[in-house]
Amino acid sequence: MTVEGLERRYGIIELTSDFDHAETVRRLKETVLAQSDTKGFGDVDFRADAAAMGIDIPASPLLPFGGPAPGGRAMAEFPRLGLDAFCQKLLVYQDDSSVRIAFNDIAALARLHCGRVIPIHEGLNRRLTQSFATAIAAPGS
Repeated sequence: MTVEGLERRYGIIELTSDFDHAETVRRLKETVLAQSDTKGFGDVDFRADAAAMGIDIPASPLLPFGGPAPGGRAMAEFPRLGLDAFCQKLLVYQDDSSVRIAFNDIAALARLHCGRVIPIHEGLNRRLTQSFATAIAAPGS
């Protein structure tokens, strides 16, 4: 196995929110659930799970979601993308100065897993990035 040619944060798209952590999470959930071809799969509360083990970490919930139709089209010729793309995930975390979200770059993962990309992968990236950027942008920004 080699990582030659991979850059730091390869396969991850990151955006900065204009809102606090709780409002960012709320707005992202609302955005995911408002799309007719997408559904949420719950939340993973890493902070609560770590606290149960006596470890304190910043709030960083993972919000899994998926779209059977777009995800299915993205996976049709690329079944290994099911590891990363069919059940997409949003991580909401606080860095030193802002609330950030991170999610998988489907085209980059197709390139990594399968050696090529098709237009649906890039289209899904555009759709997700635009949807999430809109959700976490303050009006007028």
